[in-house]
Amino acid sequence: MTIKKYGLVIAEKSYGESDKILTLLLKNFGKLKVYARGAKKLSSKFFAASQIFSCSEFVISKNKDFYSLSQANLIENFAPRSYTEFCYATYFCELVEKFLSFQSVADNILLLLIKILKLLPEISPVYIARIFEFKFMQLNGFEPQINFCHACNCMKNKMYFDSDGLVCENCLDRTKIFCMILDSALIFLRAILSTKFNELIDKTEIFSHELIAPSRVFISANLDLNLNSKKFIYQIENFSD
Repeated sequence: MTIKKYGLVIAEKSYGESDKILTLLLKNFGKLKVYARGAKKLSSKFFAASQIFSCSEFVISKNKDFYSLSQANLIENFAPRSYTEFCYATYFCELVEKFLSFQSVADNILLLLIKILKLLPEISPVYIARIFEFKFMQLNGFEPQINFCHACNCMKNKMYFDSDGLVCENCLDRTKIFCMILDSALIFLRAILSTKFNELIDKTEIFSHELIAPSRVFISANLDLNLNSKKFIYQIENFSD
């Protein structure tokens, strides 16, 4: 059986001296692990297309439950240009890789990830990260309540944010993870969840940092994922504060 799909390398792992195991996110197919023989060699026909953040047309052979790369035509490489960009790009890919199940079609996630990687060199990483995080959660069925308290349906001057979204002080469960959310951050969050991706790029970036804590709360409370890249993002964003 042969599979020909457009996709993105979202993770790579060395296998032996010269081979790799690639994790691909493929259009109309989903996440897939593929063996790439000799991909670590500079002379390999797979070398360029087997790098993380590379977008290619892949031809994959299947033998029972084993997938191997037969051909790869590189279309575009979104390799980051700086340490900060690399940390964020790795974080985005790792979040997708760790959350998605194998061979479950996720074309909206693939499109979002490619758009984000393209724009990362041009836009504040903190800003683009908040858009990615909440859009990613929304596309996977995790959408916070952002219009009123999720417990009592009221709206007060001082509001908090937890695993379900907005919550007032009277309904706040202090045994669970939460944070305060400012009105300006809430306006930005509403824009993210209600606006098309392309239209968000022209929005102001000044409230990006105010959504850092709510995004961390929401993702940590809803996704039980151990992300190696998260600590680097926290260091960058804590320092930038």
